[in-house]
Amino acid sequence: MATIPRTAALTAVLLVTAQVTAASNRQVKVCMGTVLMPFGMQHAARAQASAIYARIGIDLKWSRLSECVNGGIRIDVEPRAAADLSPKATASAYPFSKSPRRITVYCDRVQAVISGRELSARFILGHILAHELGHVLLRTDAHADTGLMKAHWTHADFGAMSRAPAAIGGIHAKMMHENLDRRAIAVE
Repeated sequence: MATIPRTAALTAVLLVTAQVTAASNRQVKVCMGTVLMPFGMQHAARAQASAIYARIGIDLKWSRLSECVNGGIRIDVEPRAAADLSPKATASAYPFSKSPRRITVYCDRVQAVISGRELSARFILGHILAHELGHVLLRTDAHADTGLMKAHWTHADFGAMSRAPAAIGGIHAKMMHENLDRRAIAVE
């Protein structure tokens, strides 16, 4: 099976993001710090998450944590998950909190998912970020049976992601658009 060089794949993701974003009128501010993970990994993961949302007409605008005081979605990165958290949780979304909406990513859990996988760490982290953003944009903690919003990805899911990024289902895309159009989420 032929593989695409990582730089070519990242370039393709960035080009698709730029093309679809130009036509998008729904913007979401997302703020994330860089303290606990390499900037290059985080930058590429952001590009992956942005490309996933660009496919449904949502433009993620990435900013520093200090810029999410009066709106936006804040992503905190913690070194390890609390002991009482589900052992499969790589991150937590808080879709019912007020401004700023919050997501917490757990480095130890992300590392455990990345270990032994052929997909790059940046690609997997991008999907994790996109999944958690989905909870906030949907305003629910529910999961889907398939796709990006599936509760737990299997080996087969990761294999499919290596060929094409996980998709946001049509009903979820519609719900996200409605929430953004109604301003049900403070994301500016």
